[in-house]
Amino acid sequence: MSSSKTVESYVAEIIAKIKDADYPYLDTFYDTLQKMRSSGKQKHEDNYWKVLQCLGETGSDMIIRSLSLCERASCKCHINRNLYVLMQLFVEMQSSVAVIKHINLYKDKVVSVLFKAVRQREIPELSRKGFVSLYRCLLVGKFSMVELYLRHNIFRDIQEHIKCRLQFYSIPSMEAIQYCAKILHVMALLGGTNTQRRIKSSQALKLLMEYAKTFNPNHPQMEKNYIWCYHKEELFLHFNSLIEILFEESQENLKDSWHPKDKLSEDLSDEASYFCSCPSCRKQCCDKDKFLYCGACKLSRYCSEKCQKEHWKNGHKSTCLSDHLQEKDFKSF
Repeated sequence: MSSSKTVESYVAEIIAKIKDADYPYLDTFYDTLQKMRSSGKQKHEDNYWKVLQCLGETGSDMIIRSLSLCERASCKCHINRNLYVLMQLFVEMQSSVAVIKHINLYKDKVVSVLFKAVRQREIPELSRKGFVSLYRCLLVGKFSMVELYLRHNIFRDIQEHIKCRLQFYSIPSMEAIQYCAKILHVMALLGGTNTQRRIKSSQALKLLMEYAKTFNPNHPQMEKNYIWCYHKEELFLHFNSLIEILFEESQENLKDSWHPKDKLSEDLSDEASYFCSCPSCRKQCCDKDKFLYCGACKLSRYCSEKCQKEHWKNGHKSTCLSDHLQEKDFKSF
C-alpha cells in the first residue's frame, strides 16, 4: 500500500475494481497483500490487517455479489481463473467472525459458488480455497451450515477430492485433505447423531481412513519441513477427533462450549490483529471482546463511543452494510 494512500481510499479503490470485474488488478492486489503479511515488518503486517478489516466492513457485499455473478460475467475459458482471483480475496476476508456472520446472511448464494469451486478440476488451488471457505463458514454458521452442506451432498465432493490426492503427499495435497477432515470433524460434532450416521456410512470417511493408513511418516521431507509437519499434525488431530466422535465416545457436551472466535483463531496461521475502525484512531486492541460494534451492520468496531460517532459522521453512514443485498443486485452489473 502506498504511503500516500489512506486505508479507506485504498479499500475504496479495491471495491471499485471488484465492481468493475478488473481481475488482473485484483490478482496483483492479492500478491501485494501477501507481501505485506510476510514482510517481517510490524508496520506492513498491521497495514495488512487494517486493509482486510476495512475491506470486510465495506466490501463484503460487493465481493459476494461478484462471486455470484462471476460465471455470467466471464467467458467460458476464464470462468475458473476469474473465480480463483475472487476466491483468493474472499478467503483472506474470512479472518473475522463478524465478517463471516455477514457472509452467512447470503449463505444459499455463497455456498453454491463454493461448491462450484471445489467441483472444478482445472485449478486445484481453487478447489482447496473452496474447502477452506466452506470450513470457516461452518465454524460460524454451525448447524444451519451442516444442513446446507448435506443438501449439497458434501460427502461426494470430499470423496472425489481425497480420491484425486490419495497417492500424493505434497504440502498442498495434505492441506487440502486436512480441510476435508476438519469439515467432517465439525459436522460430526455439531450435526448430531443423524449426521454422524451419514458420515460413518460415507465413502468420504472410508477414503480418509485409507489416506491416514497409507500415509508415509518416513517421507524424506517429513521431519525437515516445518510447514509439512504442521499440516501432518493438523490432519491427524482432526482425523483422530473425528474417529473418537463416530466410534468411541460422544462429545455432544462440547457443543455448549463451542466458540467460533476461538475456532477461527486456531485456523488462522497467525493471530489476527484488530483495530478501531475510526480512521483518525485505528488503535489496536488486544482484547477484541472489548470493542463496541456498529449497531446497524455489526461489522465496524470501535474502542469508544467517541470514535463510533465520529466515524458515523465522517464516512461510515454512507458505507455501512446495514441493508441486505437485494435479489435485483445479483441480476445485473
